Amino acid sequence: MEDIVVIGKVLKEWGTCGEIKVLPLSDNPERFKKLDRVYIVSPDGKRELRGVTVLRQQKGLVLLSLAGCNSPEKAAALRGYFLAVPKNELPLLPEGKYYTFQIKGLRVVTDEGRPLGIVEDILSTGSNDVFVVKGEKEYLIPFLKDVVKKIDLAEKLIIIHPMAGLLE
Repeated sequence: MEDIVVIGKVLKEWGTCGEIKVLPLSDNPERFKKLDRVYIVSPDGKRELRGVTVLRQQKGLVLLSLAGCNSPEKAAALRGYFLAVPKNELPLLPEGKYYTFQIKGLRVVTDEGRPLGIVEDILSTGSNDVFVVKGEKEYLIPFLKDVVKKIDLAEKLIIIHPMAGLLE
């Protein structure tokens, strides 16, 4: 499923016509307004659904109507599944901004060539993101200009200049 990106999770059915309540898992909840199709991702695989209509956004959640999902029973069957879109349909980001899926899995080395490990997770702290890097040890690398010197997606590599005490 490398070709798609999860953007939401179906929480439950809503109303009497088969609508679903979705928890956005995207930094951009407005993306739902521009959807025409999504993939429903279940333990059995993925399937494409067209005719996506955003009914409204409510308390951080999105209410959607999907073509072919026209009863509470059909909507309830989607509970716990994920909504995804093709990676090639994601909007381009400004330079220096990245999607989480682009960063996870990248190798991290210091500017002196010392390998640290692989980005396993990204923590959002409010002021800046923090890369959780796992190798022989676990490191928390702040995504700051003074620390992260280069992100090379083609080489799957992040080069950092560690601040004093960062790697101890």
